[in-house]
Amino acid sequence: MQLITSGHLQRYPAVKIICSHLGGALPMIPLRADHHVAWETPDIPQLPSQAAHRLWYDTVSHCHGSALRCAIDTFGFDRILLGTDFPYEDGDTFVRAVAYIDETADPSEAHAILEANAMALFGIRA
Repeated sequence: MQLITSGHLQRYPAVKIICSHLGGALPMIPLRADHHVAWETPDIPQLPSQAAHRLWYDTVSHCHGSALRCAIDTFGFDRILLGTDFPYEDGDTFVRAVAYIDETADPSEAHAILEANAMALFGIRA
């Protein structure tokens, strides 16, 4: 929230920031943050819910499908990137960190999350 309310995203629009662990609690609080800016950060250049859409989020949630679904519904599937806790996760746990995305998201969302979003973010051509 400090990053979102600091104005840095507006001052440095070309900076690309990836938040770990689906942004923590952020997918669940953007409207609450919007309602509190009037007295907490009245000079904010953009509402937190809008600024949050300028960031990207990795999928590390220890395979918690509901958390992934919340992040997709809050930020849009185009802001979600594959993430793992490798090397702390390996073997079947690592495979599961990828498989749960296919189980949670619809096929077009899963393709974007597992491949297309990172390629677009980093300017990689197929």
